[in-house]
Amino acid sequence: MLFRAAILEKIARGKVTIAFRYWRRPTVKAGGRLRTSVGELAIESVERCEPADISERDARAAGFDEKSQLLAELDQRDGSKLYRITFHFSRADPRVALREQDRLKPAEIEKIATTLDRLAGC
Repeated sequence: MLFRAAILEKIARGKVTIAFRYWRRPTVKAGGRLRTSVGELAIESVERCEPADISERDARAAGFDEKSQLLAELDQRDGSKLYRITFHFSRADPRVALREQDRLKPAEIEKIATTLDRLAGC
């Protein structure tokens, strides 16, 4: 599930908590997590819906000023069934902290070396 940069910024601030997508079948599931460039999202629910079920409040929670703007964007997407996905920003991507860790302890180096030796023997 991809988001535009402007929507990702709103997700990180907790302003966007709903997305609508046309899919043949859902690509996320309730209880799952989704990594984005701003961090991890916790998926709360994934439900089938119809365009008529979308309220103005839903459109604002999805990052749009009006329902008509959301519907216009949805009209540009492929898929056969409309889904409403609710989520919340969970945490920063933990891989960022790992990337910034540039000092390894001797035990960590030994573990990496052992793993590499085992893989080389395959």
